[in-house]
Amino acid sequence: MTNLPKNSRESHIQAAQAKEEAAAQARVHRIMLNQALQGNGGSKAWRGWKASQAEEVVEDLVNRSPRMEMVSIQLEGDLSLIYRIQMPVPLVPQGHLLDFSGVAVFHLSYRENWRWENPPGWGPLGIFSRRPVWHPNVSLEHRGVICLGALPPSTRLKEIVLLGYYALTLQETVLDELDPGGVLNPEACDYYRSHPEYIPLCREGLLEPWKGLQEVKRRFGR
Repeated sequence: MTNLPKNSRESHIQAAQAKEEAAAQARVHRIMLNQALQGNGGSKAWRGWKASQAEEVVEDLVNRSPRMEMVSIQLEGDLSLIYRIQMPVPLVPQGHLLDFSGVAVFHLSYRENWRWENPPGWGPLGIFSRRPVWHPNVSLEHRGVICLGALPPSTRLKEIVLLGYYALTLQETVLDELDPGGVLNPEACDYYRSHPEYIPLCREGLLEPWKGLQEVKRRFGR
């Protein structure tokens, strides 16, 4: 490596550092999961379902995404996951211009009876935000619920995480107040119909790098 050009050496060093940081973060997530499993409660079937679902989210999504981090795993009763994703989050417009934050904090909660009953579309997933999120399928509370439409019993948590990500980035969204999928903010629905330039906010998948908030603001003239 000593004979490589300076830019190439720096790229190698940055790649090695990123790999080390990812490995360290994966170890933290494994410790967090193991601690949660020690307190896993309920029937044998319920404990097994929660354990497998939480592990799938951690291994298949959190540890593979360059911008996702697990904050909390609780398995004592209902399953509860809090996780953070670096991504564009649409906020209430200032004037006619949409505003943004660069981090979303999601709360995923799953009840035992939803293993054999259809969970309500607005039931499992919410987002914490100091400022109201401006989205057709998100309510305006501090812990805004995210309506994901019709969900079958025993919906995999991995699927719920992905549905939430693609909905919030407006890669998959419905601008119809009468849609059974559930519009929770009709004003936001009307706003995006009038401002289609915001759809989508980004095109990157959850497992792909994101260019960051400044790129989003530059793109939309903020």
